[in-house]
Amino acid sequence: MSRSADNGLQLIPPKEPGPVPGSGQSLLAPPTAARGLWLSGARQTGGVRRAAALGRRGGWLLVMLVGLGGGCKRQGPPERAPLAVRVVRVQVEPGEAFAALGAKALSAAELTEAARAGLARAGVRVEPAPQTSEPGDFTLQMELALKLVTPRPGAPDAGPERLRALAAGQLRARAGGSALDYDQAVAARKAPELLRLQHVAVVERPTDGQHNLGAAWGQLAQRAIGESAHTLGEQLRLLGSPSAQLVTVLGDKKAAGDVRGVAAQLLAAR
Repeated sequence: MSRSADNGLQLIPPKEPGPVPGSGQSLLAPPTAARGLWLSGARQTGGVRRAAALGRRGGWLLVMLVGLGGGCKRQGPPERAPLAVRVVRVQVEPGEAFAALGAKALSAAELTEAARAGLARAGVRVEPAPQTSEPGDFTLQMELALKLVTPRPGAPDAGPERLRALAAGQLRARAGGSALDYDQAVAARKAPELLRLQHVAVVERPTDGQHNLGAAWGQLAQRAIGESAHTLGEQLRLLGSPSAQLVTVLGDKKAAGDVRGVAAQLLAAR
């Protein structure tokens, strides 16, 4: 078509597509802005067609990828239930503080009942001597100390004369096992995340000049035992809790400092 006329061929100029009847536009004609590109030659027109074809294929590919990505979104494994914990033994040592103060001593049974009541207020199950053991079984041991604080000028204990009761408690897990498989046991909910929890409660009240303080000593002792057991129970309930709950406890300004400390320790270990 592009050779000279002396070869016996007649040069026929290219003809633009005709208009679509009633539309005012050429059939398959490009927009006005691309009209020069249409008339610039077969090589450039072929490049445009190839680019358009790639664009169409790429568009379909993008749609398919988006569709597959939305339909194949991976779901994380469901979070398992926290380890069930309970206290299977409560032991309280009254000590000799009552006799030294000349007060009527409370029995170990009375102090043990105060400790159980504190655990119950924290929502902890107390099941003494169960027939079968569980991975979340703990024992509670507590000691009691009483002291009459006499004011001394310039001393840290300066102030009015007062009674002081100190209760030290410790929760220990009964679960055994070696250190090598302990992490695996915790992950399988076969062992608690912490094997020991501790707390010390200090409770005071002024004497108000009274001399017969036998009943006051007993009430103060029961209060100290109950408060320490309650705080230990709140710590115990955090074991195995979801991390979101631990973060909530950590940010709760009303929670006891020892409880928030256990939440921070658990979060740091995960």
